[in-house]
Amino acid sequence: MAPFTRGTSLAICPRTPPDWNFMTRGGTAARGGDSHGGLMRFENIDDGPEPADIEITWLPKEDGALSFPHAMELARAQGYSCFHEPSVAVLPDERLFVAASSLSGHLIYAVSRDEDATGWREAEPLRYRDDGTELLHPIAPAPLYGLEDGRFLIFYHGHDGRKYGGLSPNDTYARRPMCVSLGEYRPHAHQPIWFSQPTVVCPRRPRASAFFSLFLHPPRGWLRPDIVLSRREMLPLLLYTRKSSS
Repeated sequence: MAPFTRGTSLAICPRTPPDWNFMTRGGTAARGGDSHGGLMRFENIDDGPEPADIEITWLPKEDGALSFPHAMELARAQGYSCFHEPSVAVLPDERLFVAASSLSGHLIYAVSRDEDATGWREAEPLRYRDDGTELLHPIAPAPLYGLEDGRFLIFYHGHDGRKYGGLSPNDTYARRPMCVSLGEYRPHAHQPIWFSQPTVVCPRRPRASAFFSLFLHPPRGWLRPDIVLSRREMLPLLLYTRKSSS
């Protein structure tokens, strides 16, 4: 299953005027557009079909189900959504859990009502636990992974975009450091995954961004390849975490 961002055509939802509450270090201000989350479920990919024979189900089936009110006042007044670069994990009860970023300065999430994703709860802020504080994050990828033992990992920046030289959630300069939290399934909670407090795994570095991927490598543990990008270099970094019972 592959998550993606669906941007609405500017012919339908024109960008709003610049909002200086969402400026960047480059001196530009963001203009609001409309975006939603989507999922591609590959029904027969394990059978090794030819590309033309791949069967895809597009989710959610309801228009606008993966949406979140835009943080910019003018865009929100027009009903625009900001649901950016989602990640998806399958819960133990087979519901889908989708996490994403927005311009609100924190992560957001939505949960399907069943394993077939025929209905979805409204997206809301992602918290460490029910009624807890929000997982702060600018608009940037925040990959979520399910582990073999039923737990989850989420990578995020741990602030709203106004630290480490960033001026707003829209400022790509703020895409650092990289933090990770461990998530545990809570079947009777409103938010079905509760997360630990953040641990920094890639410290801040000027003009750099961290984007994590995770691959399970049994029986030794987890390999986490990372790409660190700056204006002048691309550095691949491998982080290895030994397997443990904790």
